[in-house]
Amino acid sequence: MNAYVYPGLTEIDPYYIIKKICEFYNVLPEDLRKKTRKTEIRKPRQIAQYIIYDRFNEKLTQESIAAIFKQKHSTLCYSKKVVNNQLQTDKKFKKEYEDLIATIGEKLPRINVN
Repeated sequence: MNAYVYPGLTEIDPYYIIKKICEFYNVLPEDLRKKTRKTEIRKPRQIAQYIIYDRFNEKLTQESIAAIFKQKHSTLCYSKKVVNNQLQTDKKFKKEYEDLIATIGEKLPRINVN
């Protein structure tokens, strides 16, 4: 199986998003699957989980998204909460997030944060 193709999905898939996030933050995809809490790994992992959930929640369960990162679904829920909170309260983080979304590509919808 190709590293960037997820069965049943077309166009952008979760592994493509992970690849682009890793390039943006200069980390390796396998780093995002580690249990570490280091900020340089935790932050891109949480953002990846947030974007993948938003893009694929109708096609993938929370458990299957969490499994991509070797995490529990409760960790995915926490990541969504953390990123959403930062997008609403931290202008620097929101700008960084928007720059990241731009590097992922036009096919990925922007997440609407109010």
